[in-house]
Amino acid sequence: MNIALIPARGGSKSIKKKNIAKLGEYPLIYYTIDIARKSELINRTIVSTDDQEIKDVSLSFNAEVPFLRPKKIAGDHINDFEVIYHLIQWLKENEGIIPDSIIYLRPDFPFRNTKILNEAIEIYMKDNKADGLRSVQQSTEIPFKTWLLKDGYLKSVVDYNNIKDPQNAARQLFPQTYWPVGYIDIYDSKLVLGEETLRGKRMIPYIIEEEAINIGSFNELDLAKLKIVDFVFD
Repeated sequence: MNIALIPARGGSKSIKKKNIAKLGEYPLIYYTIDIARKSELINRTIVSTDDQEIKDVSLSFNAEVPFLRPKKIAGDHINDFEVIYHLIQWLKENEGIIPDSIIYLRPDFPFRNTKILNEAIEIYMKDNKADGLRSVQQSTEIPFKTWLLKDGYLKSVVDYNNIKDPQNAARQLFPQTYWPVGYIDIYDSKLVLGEETLRGKRMIPYIIEEEAINIGSFNELDLAKLKIVDFVFD
């Protein structure tokens, strides 16, 4: 069983009640609920929220909201693992099930493509050795050239024995790195429960080629409002 989990806490600092902010004809969270429910590879669509208004809006679009997330895992510093672990434990204790996979879909990405979503799920399901999938894009900057501040001085993030002065070395000497996007992530429930981590040893990279619009500020929301006028949802 594949369960889509949409995290949607009510205390967003950048945009108040961001997950139900109006975007076009619908609140932001609608677009993620809609694409999850359209996928034949997703069995259930569950929203995890601590907010009654977000719960009511999500239910109106036929998502499941079986609980209000406890306040202790709804603050600014709560990470994805705690949200995912809570859902799996809740399903285990209240429904007696452990889903095969959690399809983690953040509501910040309203312009997902159904084909891309399904392709990522299919790739994961066909790989029996994989214990997860992360959507990524090629890094535009070279992280190996970055610095840390230590005792008031700059220090290389990574020390290289074979590259002298890495900050001034040619970029071709460094491996290509990938930045997590958040477009779609897939996690193995047994890994989450058993090892209490989201980072498996065999994580499939799903490289997102198209622009991944992530709404995290008023400016990004305004740009999304311009884009949605001409965007064709499939």
